[in-house]
Amino acid sequence: MTNILTVKTNSNIIPMTSATVNQLHKAGFTRSQIVKMKHLSPHTAVDPIKSLDEIQKIKEYFTAQKTTYRNNNLNIRNNAIFILNINIGLRASDLLNLHIYDIINSNLTFKDECIIIESKTGKNKTFNICSNAQEAIAIYLKTRPNFKLDEYLFISKKTNDKMTVRALNYVLTKMAKDVGLSEHIASHSLRKTMGYQKLMKHKEDVYFISTIQEMYNHSSQKTTLRYLGINKKVKKDVYLNDQL
Repeated sequence: MTNILTVKTNSNIIPMTSATVNQLHKAGFTRSQIVKMKHLSPHTAVDPIKSLDEIQKIKEYFTAQKTTYRNNNLNIRNNAIFILNINIGLRASDLLNLHIYDIINSNLTFKDECIIIESKTGKNKTFNICSNAQEAIAIYLKTRPNFKLDEYLFISKKTNDKMTVRALNYVLTKMAKDVGLSEHIASHSLRKTMGYQKLMKHKEDVYFISTIQEMYNHSSQKTTLRYLGINKKVKKDVYLNDQL
């Protein structure tokens, strides 16, 4: 009978065979460390925000928050982050690595075309900033009247350095709870929302998926459909509605 070591995480019990345990021991992990490995819990993918009404509620949530000493223009920053990234769809690390000069010219006008290098893939990422995102960013930068172009675009109130992904996740999970969203929302949701909403807007165009694939720098359309959860929905509809 195979010995089983179980790692309990919340309500999940993850079985580990003795072979897996031996491999972890060889890699230098102690038994105590193996038992405490919370990262072995099943991964739950975050969702895109699928409702345009919910997107509007989120904008209103951020803009309606009062600016206080504790919330010193953070609502304005958070609104700018939200509007920008649901329109350009960067990974959170790339979004928070943006410098002001990445999107704004030396004469303080927005660039016609922005180009960065993705930290994960090393590929060039080219994007354009639409007018409502420009407006949100301009309002945010007015709260930083002495900014310099080489500063990070989105900064932490506490450190004046770039905002962390962990902090952004906190902002978004709190927002989702306050607004009452049913989806699993985190920083990556904004990237997924961009693709999902644009694909839904052009769903009658069978070739538009290739545009989204290119915007994400994905290697295949299948990857893009799986990433947005659309293939999962299609399969579910086939199982439930195409009855024989």
